[in-house]
Order: sequence, then C-alpha cells, then structure tokens
Amino acid sequence: MKKKTNNKARHIVMILDRSGSMQSLKGEAISGCNDFIAKQAKEAGNDEDFSLVVFNSEVETVISNVPMKKAKPILKKDYVPSGCTALLDAIGINISRYKEIGGEVFFIIMTDGMENASKHYNYSKIKQMIAIQESKGWQFLFLASGLQAEEEGIKLRMRHSKTFQPNCEGTLSLFRCASKGVSNWRNGDKGDDD
Repeated sequence: MKKKTNNKARHIVMILDRSGSMQSLKGEAISGCNDFIAKQAKEAGNDEDFSLVVFNSEVETVISNVPMKKAKPILKKDYVPSGCTALLDAIGINISRYKEIGGEVFFIIMTDGMENASKHYNYSKIKQMIAIQESKGWQFLFLASGLQAEEEGIKLRMRHSKTFQPNCEGTLSLFRCASKGVSNWRNGDKGDDD
C-alpha cells in the first residue's frame, strides 16, 4: 500500500557536507549549524519540519522531520568529517524521499568540494530531478565554499547559489546565508531575488 502524502506540509532540509576536507572547519560547521537551528526555532513562521542530512562517502540523516520550533542543536559526535563527497547521492536520495512525503520543500545544500563518491545518481539525473521539483514550487539554495564547490552548482544548474571563501568566516557566512534564505521563504518570499 502506497504511503499517504501530505501536500500541505512544509519542510526545511539541510544537506551538509561532512567529507574529510571539512576537518579544519569542523567547529565552524557545528557552530554555524546550531546558530541556524536556534535562529529558525525562534522565528515566527509556519509549522515547518526540519531535517539535517550529512554526507561524505555515505548519506546519513541526523535530524528527521522535527518541528523547526523543537529542533535541538547537533553534537560533536553528529559531525565527524571523513571520507569522500557523495554530493549527488545526498541530493537524489532526499529529493526522492520528500517527493514521497509530499508538501513544499526548501533544500539547502552546502559543500566545500567536488563530487567524487556517488554510486546511485549522476549529474544528468539530478539536474532533471531538481528542474521537475522547482517547477512544482520547491526551492533549492546551493551554498559553496571555494571554487571547486562552485563548479558543482554550475554543473547542476542551480538557480540560487552563492560562493564563500573556504575559511572560518566563509563557513559561518554559509549558515547566515542559509538562515536568511529560509527566513524569506518561511515569510512568503519565493526566493527569486537571490
């Protein structure tokens, strides 16, 4: 029997790179993520759910569909950088997941490197999946730290993307940008003015 979808639900899904190259920025990634969660938990808005997905060679859901108002900070054990970068698998698995769940979705995708480990999805398939879901009103914000990561956004034809320096301040800026984009979406802005 097919699972029932909820077309009125609203979801915020953060897909965060946890590959080995993030080791030097581990503290900033945890701090930035927790600042994002705290700010969004306090902000007025609709009753969105929040999920945090981290990826390296594998894809792992750390927080799954928790009401944004009740989301808790992540711990050091939740974010231990290692391995390669299965960026396409992280995106594809979660687009498929939320198509089944139903509703409006705001995806935040953060990476500091190039795809090098996906086993299930390729660029062509992900571009197609994103285009289909954007046509249904989903939002995708691609945040890259460094030029290699920026190239990934270009390959995926992300309509909304920003690049930051691959350093402490740049990493924290990624999360501030994510928070601003989500706040705008929660308050009715469709994100058309980058």
